[in-house]
Amino acid sequence: MKRTWDPLPSVTAAGFLTLDMTKYTKYNHLYIKKWRGQPIFIIRKSAKMIESMNNSYNKYKKQDNKRDIIVADSHFLMYIGICAHLGCIPVYRSQDDNFLCPCHGAIYKKEPNGCFS
Repeated sequence: MKRTWDPLPSVTAAGFLTLDMTKYTKYNHLYIKKWRGQPIFIIRKSAKMIESMNNSYNKYKKQDNKRDIIVADSHFLMYIGICAHLGCIPVYRSQDDNFLCPCHGAIYKKEPNGCFS
């Protein structure tokens, strides 16, 4: 009989997603992977995107930097791609640098305060 509250190995294994980040070569392009049946949005940030974030006034700058996944010299953004309002999957609009929810028309920015989930 198990006497601790530690999760079983099968439960722990279901909580991780391992990705080869070298495959994500395009900048400002949305890649989608699945984790536990949910879409994971991955966007590689270009040097221009990183520089503009560092140079512009942004009261969430510290949180923005903390959200980046940094591998070698590449910066990535990752989100669970589900709208918090109705549970649908937003569409990435790279030309406007935001996400649009097709169900109710909300626009989400890539900042920590503007993310869906």
